[in-house]
Amino acid sequence: MDLDELAFLAALAKAVPDGGQIVEVGAFYGRSTTAMARANPSVAITSIDTFEDVAWTARYAAQYKNIPRFSRAAFEAYTHECPNVQALQGPSPEIATDWATPIDLYFEDAVHGNPGLKANLDFWTARLKPGGIACGHDYNRRFPDVKSEVDALALRWNTSVSIVGSLWAVQKPRHFAQTQSTTPMPRLSHQPRLTLRSFSQRGGRRVSRDGYWCGPHLETDRLKWVRIDDIAARTGLRIEYRISHPLSGTTPWVPAGARASLHGQNGILPFTRLAVRIHGQKNDRTPHVIYRVSARQKGRGGTARSGTSPWAMDGAWTTLPSASVPINAFCVALVDAPLPHQQAEFHPSLRTQLRYAQKSVARKLASLTHG
Repeated sequence: MDLDELAFLAALAKAVPDGGQIVEVGAFYGRSTTAMARANPSVAITSIDTFEDVAWTARYAAQYKNIPRFSRAAFEAYTHECPNVQALQGPSPEIATDWATPIDLYFEDAVHGNPGLKANLDFWTARLKPGGIACGHDYNRRFPDVKSEVDALALRWNTSVSIVGSLWAVQKPRHFAQTQSTTPMPRLSHQPRLTLRSFSQRGGRRVSRDGYWCGPHLETDRLKWVRIDDIAARTGLRIEYRISHPLSGTTPWVPAGARASLHGQNGILPFTRLAVRIHGQKNDRTPHVIYRVSARQKGRGGTARSGTSPWAMDGAWTTLPSASVPINAFCVALVDAPLPHQQAEFHPSLRTQLRYAQKSVARKLASLTHG
């Protein structure tokens, strides 16, 4: 999970009333558990997992330095400073068939396909308080069952899906007789506040919303211009953005509602970096703006050159593995919660550190060559 996703999850947990109940299905090593537990020490968190060390968990542990093999003991070691966490070992929902406590927040990150996913969602959302929140991870193209089941849940509840990164959240409808002691949806997860627009070389115009990719993501195309519309109507605040290419230059900051594009003698040029910021008089309630870009092109000999940048934030430039590959999609979102600090960070192994260092050196050499 990215830090922005953890921040979203932490904000959801923080909104749970004192003495409330959170159920997490799919605890793994406890990074999400720790984010929720630290955000709201007053609530009870039940983390459910089989805690079985299988082939994929072993491969995961092998990538990092000084991480024990996956087990319940490993989970409890990483969450030992969170006294409000209780582990429950076994498959869901079979392990909790006698569960009777109403819950305020349900987080699903265990099963990513049917019929297991639907079984979990049906079981736990039935035990969710009116006004409570169901949320989970991996709402993206890689896991179509997650997206379809979450969309169906939102349709059934007559509401929309709130997205930060690939973390989704849906609020259960309230009933007039039970409006107290239910979880309010944090401001960051209300209706989308940004509309994203782009125009690509072959795909033409695309329109999206914050939290979703805008552009021909995963396709060998390139964007010609981008535009962001801020529909939040924030007094004194405005979205601004700019783009650049190492050979073609950098645009000035462009206000919301205007196109950002690079121009040359042969018309509109591709670009390789994006920066977005919130401009105006800020305070503690001013949201962060986060964004990322993707690229997918064919190099010499038909070699595919592709990648997705890490999340950048508040005016910093995005960075791709190759500094010269044009962007073909971008994603922008507003996050009201501050980013968490040291959420059970893991340390990559020496081999992984060397691989990242080699990529960093390659990027610097590429930029010097183009300079």
